[in-house]
Amino acid sequence: MKPSFILSALGAATGALAHGLVSQILIDGTLYDNYSPYIDPYKNPKPERIGWTTPGNGPVGVTAAGMACNTGSTAGSLSAPATAGSSIKFFWTVWPESHRGPTMTYLAKCPGTDCTTADPTTLNWFKIDHAGLNADRTWISDTIVAQNSTWTVTIPSDIASGPYLLRHELLALHAAFDANGAQPYPMCANLQITGTGSAVPTDTVKFPGGYSPTDPGILINIYYPAVTNYTIPGPAPYVPGGGSAPISSSVVASSPRAATSAPAVSTPAGRVPTTSILAVPTTTTFTGTGYPIPTLAPSAVPPYGNNTRTRTSTKFTQTTRIVAAPSSKVAPISETSATPTKVAAVPTPVVPVVSTVIQTVGVTQVPTMTVPAAETVTATQSRRGGQAVPEYTPAGRHRRSIYGYGI
Repeated sequence: MKPSFILSALGAATGALAHGLVSQILIDGTLYDNYSPYIDPYKNPKPERIGWTTPGNGPVGVTAAGMACNTGSTAGSLSAPATAGSSIKFFWTVWPESHRGPTMTYLAKCPGTDCTTADPTTLNWFKIDHAGLNADRTWISDTIVAQNSTWTVTIPSDIASGPYLLRHELLALHAAFDANGAQPYPMCANLQITGTGSAVPTDTVKFPGGYSPTDPGILINIYYPAVTNYTIPGPAPYVPGGGSAPISSSVVASSPRAATSAPAVSTPAGRVPTTSILAVPTTTTFTGTGYPIPTLAPSAVPPYGNNTRTRTSTKFTQTTRIVAAPSSKVAPISETSATPTKVAAVPTPVVPVVSTVIQTVGVTQVPTMTVPAAETVTATQSRRGGQAVPEYTPAGRHRRSIYGYGI
């Protein structure tokens, strides 16, 4: 059996197993639920989001109109306030390890006072972050998986204030050895960026059109021969001050060195692509304990032997009601218009709650021994939001499950 046939079969199998989407976004310290195609369409009334709609958790074609913000996407009705120079963290659903590849993030300034009526295929997109192949030849998708499917980028500190459309994507290359085998997973969200800068980046692309199916970072066999030099699709990320760098400092936060540049390669826009090989490999270890587990200390220990123990317990039903605060209106930042921008409300923090669990235990000893019939146990457990827990633990994870259900 030829290796090419094996790789084709492997790519087809892994491509059918699982996909992913961004379930939540942490912007300038505020957490927002992103649009979920598995929940939002069935809610009445429909929830208002900053994120644009997506039909599911699958990929789009490199040359399809959906390369901008996903297939058939429509604008979110809210805009998230963000400060130039602040961070944005993306919380992906569980990302399949087989879907190895790079990540890229873009911004595009919208006409008017917000991005709710913008056509993303007409906007000029400039890249603010990208990462591909690590120094140890693992992929940045492996890093994202190790970080509990999260990735953080920084808004350039000197860009002009105004409405911006945020575009973030993962590019899966597990089947990219075939033409049109690469799988982009893009998403968009509305921002209102404020700051004191005035920069307008000029190294921009349009989507579709930013990538070509034959780009070296799009048409590539990542299995054989071993990849030692990977060209990330698209332009170099914008750097405050007007320049561009081959790789964002957010790839390996502890490494002060920049990536090396690749030889010039012809691209559709005539750009010189860059590589993501880092000079210094680093390893980050995340620790945490998650939720505390209460210890139940019974008031009486039943005797051992041939006995019959009957236990009954009462299960309390907990109902959480989330009340959204009215959306506030903000005045246009750099444009004059009578149409206000709808800004997403900041979620209300949840305070710690003490739960009381009452267990009634009936114990009958055969033939003659009996023990006290009841015990009361009180356990204290802090709910999510009531206690600071490490982000890279199940308790500290700000995301929903693989299909977007639950918290």
